[in-house]
This record gives sequence, C-alpha cells and structure tokens, in this order.
Amino acid sequence: MYFARALYDFISLTIVLLIERGYFVASCLTTNPAFPTPFVLAAQITSLTDTLKAAWLAYEANPGTTEKEALDLAHDALIEALISDAAYVTGKAGGDPIKIKSGGYTPSKEKSSSEKPPYDAEPGSKPGSAKLYYQKGKHDLAVVWLAYIGTQAPGTITNYVPCAGTTLDSFEVTGFTSGDWVNFVGAPIATKGDGTFHWTPPLLVLIP
Repeated sequence: MYFARALYDFISLTIVLLIERGYFVASCLTTNPAFPTPFVLAAQITSLTDTLKAAWLAYEANPGTTEKEALDLAHDALIEALISDAAYVTGKAGGDPIKIKSGGYTPSKEKSSSEKPPYDAEPGSKPGSAKLYYQKGKHDLAVVWLAYIGTQAPGTITNYVPCAGTTLDSFEVTGFTSGDWVNFVGAPIATKGDGTFHWTPPLLVLIP
C-alpha cells in the first residue's frame, strides 16, 4: 500500500503554462469516476482559467496598471481553486498516486504506509469532514482530537475546541464548513502516562 499527495507544482508555472494546466485539470476531473463531486467543480476551474486567459491577453495588448491588477487577481483565484482541488483529490484518492495523476495533478513520491507518521489529518471523504489518524501506542486507550478553524495555528491550546474522542486509530469527523482551513491536534490517553496530554504539532487541513 502506498500514500501520496497532489503536489502544488502549478504554483511556479508561468501564466501561459498555468492556463494550460487549468484546462488540463478541468478535463481530467470531467466525468472522472474517481472524483464524482470535486471540491471545486471542473466547470469552475474552466471558468477561472478562461478569466485568467482573458486577463493575460488584455495585459499583453495594453500592459497598464489596471490590466496588471486584473491579471494578478485572476492568477491568484485560479491558484486558490487548484489548491482546493489538490486537497480534495488527495483525500478522495486515498493517497493512490495513479488516481491523483488521473485527476490532473502530480503525485508526490510514493511512500509505504509504514513510513507514514504515527499521526495525520487529511480531507474527508465527503463535504464538511476530515480524516484523523493516530497510531496508538501499546498502553494507549484512546485518542483525543481538538480543532481550530483558521490557516494559522493559535498560540495556545486553550483556543482549540474538542472535535473527537475515539478508541480507533483512524476516524472521520464531520460538522465543518466546506472551504474552511482547520488546524487539528491529537493526543493519546495512556494507561501508564504521566497525566499530561502530549499534543501533536498542528495539522492543517482544507475541508472539502
């Protein structure tokens, strides 16, 4: 079993190549049975790519300040949409590099599941959900998960709110809003622990 992520290699592309990539991703997600409900629909990717193409042509014809601002906005909007879909594709593909590639994205180098860290958080299998994973140790009874909505992790653990408590290593938690970035931290409850929760580093997830 292998696990891979959809890389954000499109971020460094030139405008022309990004336009090509946008159309390519849209074509890969259209009627693709592996991704029946993309987080950002293929039609939206196509529309955003059309907008970027028009802005690029306008800037080429008249490289003024207004045209450059419109080009930058269109560029950033498409990048944001592609990042959203990359997170969706990674989660929906279950880390399968072949499926990730079929979605129009470049998969990261394959890693054996045994090489995965003992904890992880990924987009869930349905809108508003996230997959949480914590490989419990020999003396661990359960795992507690906390969540904080926002792209930046809060400065203190007290700003997190409980979102799951489970005896399972793998758990899917629901109730979030699609499009939110959420930081998760987890800690095991051990029979031979010192009574202190030892939290994971914040795990940032884009909710599908």
